[in-house]
Amino acid sequence: LRKLRRTAVGTFGESRAGHPDTCELHDISTAVEGLQRWEVDDATAGRVRNGAVLEAPLGDGPWAVVCAGELLAVYEAHTAGRVKPSVVLPRD
Repeated sequence: LRKLRRTAVGTFGESRAGHPDTCELHDISTAVEGLQRWEVDDATAGRVRNGAVLEAPLGDGPWAVVCAGELLAVYEAHTAGRVKPSVVLPRD
């Protein structure tokens, strides 16, 4: 067990790794690139920003919730047919 080594986390494999002193800082949306993408309209985006529980989109989730190219939140299954935020990103 002492020789176990993590070779990937989500979509990040060794080929994308860098030394901590020289690695580049990625955009936050890179962290959720392996999640299902859920595009929402402006009205729904307002509800997402306030952490609303919403009607579930298609798929099993979790979902990266995006409006006009901006990552707003990550949502997960909640109750039958409903989803809730795992994390809501602050506005710039």
